[in-house]
Amino acid sequence: MIVVDGTHAQANRIVPVNDWSYDVIERFQRRGFMTDLDPTELPYREEQIKRSLAGIPRARLSPVERSWIRLLESEYGSQQGDRMAAGFTFGGEARSTNSRRLDPLRPIGDAVRIYQALYLHAFIDRGDLIAQIGARHDGFYDRDPDGFDTGLRLQARSEDAYVGFGGRFISVYAGRFDNHWAPRHDEAPLLSNNPRSYDQLKIRVGGSRFSVHSVLGELDSVTGDGRFTGVAGDDSVATGSERRYIVAHRLDWRPSRHVHVAMLESVLYSGRNAGISPKYLLPTHVWLFEADNVPKNDENNAFLGGMIWLNFGRTTIYGQLVMDDFDVLGSGEPASFILSGSAIQAGIFDRVDVGIRATLVASRTYNALQNEGKYVHLLRGLGTQFSDYVHGTAFADIYLDEFVRGLTVSARIDVLAQGAADIRDPFPEDDEVPTILVGQVADTYRSSVELNYQPVRYFWVRADIGLNHVRNADHVKDRTRTRLVGLLQFGARVSLTHVFSE
Repeated sequence: MIVVDGTHAQANRIVPVNDWSYDVIERFQRRGFMTDLDPTELPYREEQIKRSLAGIPRARLSPVERSWIRLLESEYGSQQGDRMAAGFTFGGEARSTNSRRLDPLRPIGDAVRIYQALYLHAFIDRGDLIAQIGARHDGFYDRDPDGFDTGLRLQARSEDAYVGFGGRFISVYAGRFDNHWAPRHDEAPLLSNNPRSYDQLKIRVGGSRFSVHSVLGELDSVTGDGRFTGVAGDDSVATGSERRYIVAHRLDWRPSRHVHVAMLESVLYSGRNAGISPKYLLPTHVWLFEADNVPKNDENNAFLGGMIWLNFGRTTIYGQLVMDDFDVLGSGEPASFILSGSAIQAGIFDRVDVGIRATLVASRTYNALQNEGKYVHLLRGLGTQFSDYVHGTAFADIYLDEFVRGLTVSARIDVLAQGAADIRDPFPEDDEVPTILVGQVADTYRSSVELNYQPVRYFWVRADIGLNHVRNADHVKDRTRTRLVGLLQFGARVSLTHVFSE
């Protein structure tokens, strides 16, 4: 059997974090459906989505919600069983923006740019086992103003490539893919999809009530004299380089499908002879400050946190607090932390979701005295890309599927107070540095409209157009700047799967 333009025969493939499916799944989760999928632990496997999709009570859905379920069913509607399947997905997108960044809230420059991208995934899947080859060509790799160029030849790199075992109670994946430990559109302070994907081992153990998730990833190295070069061991001044690893754990407790609680920990450790360490791999060390105990690697930077996600019918509340450094001895050292959360009311008039989101990142968060301890990979933040800011958003998502299939219009208001501190700056030696909003604060006010049009699973159009007004632009007092910032994206893909007969 051959299936074209579908993924019906796949079970253990990881659905990439930036896939359109998560937009639709999040809409259902805001309404109390598909909450057996943890809304704060992305990505999902296709088998998980199929099982959750089958549990939605169709009779309780509104006409708009029924259009969403048809879209998901066209992608995940049937089960594979234990039959072997092989196939590929080929896709591409074009993004146009009048900024060097793809983040319209923090634009750089005003020239119009177009970034093209192509990707290919080829897989073989049988039972609980999966192997996938993934490659991506992206014109943004060598023009990213915040990170290193990650595409050495042909603006391409391996992404979404892995081998794995996807059992229901135990799963183990080794390869390169993204993680996002927060709801789809919320900031993920500990692990996010902001950096370029890195080589990792990911392990999950547990069931629907209790589970443990662990990630061990290898990051880019720092040269012996403390420089980030993007290439391990590229050191023309001193000898040797500091190898860098990240280990992250989360202990999840879900007393019901509508209450999700997690304890979080991550450790970024490094050293000239550092390697995979069982000590850091053990999730039972969570919250025991084991990173600083002997024996230890040369340097480390540890984070502790907690997360909660609650759903009451069509009301959803989410919050996450991550501590980088907190003064418990009264030495006067400023605290370093991240606080992120949201509150959303879904289904007003059956077709409108409204909500607010807020993020606060302290000035020294993610930074470290030693360069190898900075919480970045290829100069892109492992959590948020920036520190020293307060960001608030109010939004309304309006679903117009009854009038134009697949059309969503969103209105947003963003307020950003950005301090002068930066993750990549030298670590401040002065403890008098404010906890948050250092120096001349730049205030950005943005009103925007977002359009998302996806009538079928293999084609989509997205646009974000807004007016940015900045006070104290570039952290210069009384300098104002007002400009229109936009982002337009076209995407398409095709899949072919062959299911082998028994």
